[in-house]
Amino acid sequence: MVSPVTIFGREPAAIVGTIEAALALLVAFQLGLDAPHVALIMGVVTSLAAVYTAWVTKDTLLGVVVGLIKAVIALAIGYGLSLTPEQTGALIAVATVALGLFNRQQTYPLGAPPKAAPGAIPVSDVGSN
Repeated sequence: MVSPVTIFGREPAAIVGTIEAALALLVAFQLGLDAPHVALIMGVVTSLAAVYTAWVTKDTLLGVVVGLIKAVIALAIGYGLSLTPEQTGALIAVATVALGLFNRQQTYPLGAPPKAAPGAIPVSDVGSN
């Protein structure tokens, strides 16, 4: 049986929900955050949970890391970073290309499995005389 993905012994969704509830309390009691900023923070928190889940399940990280970068850029803009749409698009494009180059070194096409270690017995030879 595959063990479930956890953060501090809990499922990522439970952690994200707890953080979301805590932020909602801050908004409800007017303790320094407003709803738009909470939405931006939750975008980053949710993206971080997705990155962690993909990492521990050995999924490709390209899509979720690009999503995290977009969430962080949105958070920065929400807190006053001044970027044009062109600059935002360029940042996302450069991040996607750079991460794609790294990701390419970590994956392989389905039709071409990785090479066996030197001295390994090919699967087709196992059990044959």
